Amino acid sequence: DLKSSPYRWKLKSSDTRSLYRQYNRMEGVSVTYAAHENIHRWLSPDSPQYNIHLANAIFHYSPRIQKEDRFEICIATEEMREAAWQYGHSSQILLDGTFGICVKKMLLFIVMGLNKERKGIPLAFFLFSAPTGNNQMSGGYDTEIIEKMLREWKNSLGTRNGQAFEPKVAITDTDLKEWNALVRIFPGISLLICKFHLRQSWRNHRKAAVKGSSPAHADIRARLSRLEEALIHMVIVDDVRAIIAKERTSLQGLLDTTHGGPAEKGLEHLRYLEDYWLREELWQSWSDFGRQHASELLGIPVEGVLTTTNHLESFNGVFKNKYL
Repeated sequence: DLKSSPYRWKLKSSDTRSLYRQYNRMEGVSVTYAAHENIHRWLSPDSPQYNIHLANAIFHYSPRIQKEDRFEICIATEEMREAAWQYGHSSQILLDGTFGICVKKMLLFIVMGLNKERKGIPLAFFLFSAPTGNNQMSGGYDTEIIEKMLREWKNSLGTRNGQAFEPKVAITDTDLKEWNALVRIFPGISLLICKFHLRQSWRNHRKAAVKGSSPAHADIRARLSRLEEALIHMVIVDDVRAIIAKERTSLQGLLDTTHGGPAEKGLEHLRYLEDYWLREELWQSWSDFGRQHASELLGIPVEGVLTTTNHLESFNGVFKNKYL
């Protein structure tokens, strides 16, 4: 029993090589080749290592031949494609990206649907490398690459009963690159923004704008927090503008008091909410108006419309920490 054994072993370099050789024999992975070279050998019909089962699950593959090329591979098994039609077509999907899946600069985006038990079902995996010279993984993608992956996915699903694959609702985090890509591929889709990420974005800006530890700072941050929560539950944009205007008047009335400094910073936060988040299409995506509209499109109670990307976030955690 290794746990109770009083002995310890020191591995030599020759032992490491032996372990690699054993791993190669067990899994059929040649550790003498780079990962992208192994993948190409598995997917090339002319290769002796061609793996037809793996190839059948790949609906898009673009090898990295030149230094400036991206490595791209998109995965959906037959079961996942069936699930896409069953749980994604004319329904709601989730889209989110995750980083840190391996030591290389790779990004993974996942499309997910919900089954009848409201459990998350992966529908497609989009895996691609960051551009050459990119240092920050979170900046290693743009609308165009997500659009390309979504287009390849949609094309791979073909048509059924004369209809192309078309989800009615999608939810993402606050990254508008995903947002814009979805609209380009599915023009009629209704887009929602995850309320967790929305609150996080607002909270981060509020804390940065009204920065300070005095009771006055805390008071201004608290009243702005209450305002934000009220905004989310409104369904008429004019009411949103009215409540922000009322809060602006209240803060302006505090400028000549002991709350003057924090109040001025609070006005800066209000401008941020108005100038960025109150654009018509964006407002519809994060307010309860958007959820009500989505429920009408889906023909389900508003409680059945997703409010967060938690299903996908949870899957990402398990996927990276347990299976990778």
